[in-house]
Amino acid sequence: MPKKENIGIKKAVGIVQLISKNNLHGIINEWLLFILKEYDIDSVAMMRILQAIATKHVKYNKELQITAKYLEIYQKYIIEKDKKAIYDLPKEQRLFFQKHILK
Repeated sequence: MPKKENIGIKKAVGIVQLISKNNLHGIINEWLLFILKEYDIDSVAMMRILQAIATKHVKYNKELQITAKYLEIYQKYIIEKDKKAIYDLPKEQRLFFQKHILK
């Protein structure tokens, strides 16, 4: 399995500014899920930025509530090494997280 690429804070913030400026809030959920699936996020600072993005835009896209929870669990599970954190998700979401995000 190929190693995921790290995403930089500057790159992430630039993309969100572009999305917000053009009122493209509908794609933020998909963008955040893409980041979780395709990139290694190895810093608490980056996780806080991604969580802030999800929180800020949840009023435009309610699916972001689930994605925000995935971000929280990712931080606990991957960065903080709390392997029990995955059990904070309901079974269906836990299975998705294991299959698509942890892969």
